[in-house]
Amino acid sequence: MKKIFLTSCCFIMLIVVNATGAKPDKIALIPKPLSVQMEKSALKLNKVIRINDISLSGNDYAKFLNTGCIQGIDYKSVNSKDDKSEIIIRKSSGTAVKESYTLTVNSKGIEIAAPDNGGILYAIETLKQVLVQSWNGNEFDIPCMVIKDEPAFAFRGFMLDAARHYQPVATVKHVLDYMLSMKLNIFHWHLSDDQGWRVQSLKHPELNTIGSFVIDTDRVQTNGFYTLEEIKDIISYASERNIKIIPEFDIPGHSLAVLNAFPHLRCPYKPGSNAFCAGNPKTYEILKDIFGELIDVFKPEYIHIGGDERQKDLWNKCDLCLAKMKEVGVTNENDLQSKMLIEISAFIHSKGVKTISWAENIEGGVAEGQIIQSWRLRDEAFKAIKKGHLVINSDNGETYLDYPENAEDAKYKPSWMLILSVEKVYNFNPVPAGLTKEEEKMVIGSECPLWTESITIDKIYPQIKDRLEAHAEKCWTRKELKSYPDFASRLKVLQDFFKSSFYGEVTHMF
Repeated sequence: MKKIFLTSCCFIMLIVVNATGAKPDKIALIPKPLSVQMEKSALKLNKVIRINDISLSGNDYAKFLNTGCIQGIDYKSVNSKDDKSEIIIRKSSGTAVKESYTLTVNSKGIEIAAPDNGGILYAIETLKQVLVQSWNGNEFDIPCMVIKDEPAFAFRGFMLDAARHYQPVATVKHVLDYMLSMKLNIFHWHLSDDQGWRVQSLKHPELNTIGSFVIDTDRVQTNGFYTLEEIKDIISYASERNIKIIPEFDIPGHSLAVLNAFPHLRCPYKPGSNAFCAGNPKTYEILKDIFGELIDVFKPEYIHIGGDERQKDLWNKCDLCLAKMKEVGVTNENDLQSKMLIEISAFIHSKGVKTISWAENIEGGVAEGQIIQSWRLRDEAFKAIKKGHLVINSDNGETYLDYPENAEDAKYKPSWMLILSVEKVYNFNPVPAGLTKEEEKMVIGSECPLWTESITIDKIYPQIKDRLEAHAEKCWTRKELKSYPDFASRLKVLQDFFKSSFYGEVTHMF
């Protein structure tokens, strides 16, 4: 896949418009804004658009307005201090909602008002959707309007599994650009599993020489790791796009790659297992060392510790684990895992980093302040909230984008996978029924994971297109404003806009 980054370029003509530009009632926007007030007049803009950031944020917003190269529209935007600039950016006053914005188009020009960098970027992304529908062949003929917008959920996520198939840096950047185009702000990066460890380690080089090359054949997509410089570059790239990265090191199961590097950390009686021995003191030493290095590298607000699908009937046959159960006062494997993860989480919290775990052992207790990511059962999110935990709702039957989209796609997928249509993704409400108004606020958002056991880099966009847009609107737009038929109509107009956001160019036209 080829990516084009241009500092002065034109926006690909995604929509075939008539000579008078876009009609006021035909502007399609995804995610759907909080409110759009259309006027009968229009603003005409020429080929050079000046942006004056009077908020003095120092960000290069012209770069984002120029992103992509769109055949048929000849323009460029530049940063300017001219008080007659076509676009004026200012900071909102008062107590505006984080990431909110107001986009005003009138006969004098365009004004963006937002309380933070995220809001400004999202206003620009909305403006880009307006521009591609407003080109009349020679200039922009933009309907005058006032768009007021803010997110329904603070956490709007996408997860990419880099362990099963390893994606190069360029592909990760494609994903981040795609996320920005639809106002997603959390990139959950699954960086370890049985198939590979994907982060360069200076303290434990065996994690890379052994753990990053689990597959015998040296194939680019099944072996390898991200260097510290590459990770630093990706973190900076994401941050510029108002995207936080949540790295995941999945423990105590799903750890074959790491345990190949540290075989002495398996239960002695089961040398081929993919779970850490919970009774070995050195397990805790190494885990804290690895998590400490990850924190140093990523400097994250959150880190994901996994906690799902541990191999069962393992620890209850291990003398070391049985002794550990007695020491910590538990009688079964699940409760031992809870004790183990609480200890590791306490270490991470001591570094000023919050933790997230999959909702596997909420009955056995989780670390104080830990966020729960529900994924397996309908009532996981409900139970976690009732126990006082903040929740990210990723119900697999409603959000897992590796699942087939339709019956034809299902022919090529495992039979146990549910069919997950665009409409089903769109209509999923992350907030479980039966909660009080205060409890509803404990759902901080939703995330769509893409597990990549069978998904190579060429399949990423085809696998997530349309459904990720549906997820983005589900997370951004208030539920009372949502309508799937309306969304489907807007998506048809903007499909190639989003495709260009991923690839940097459009390979076909309507």
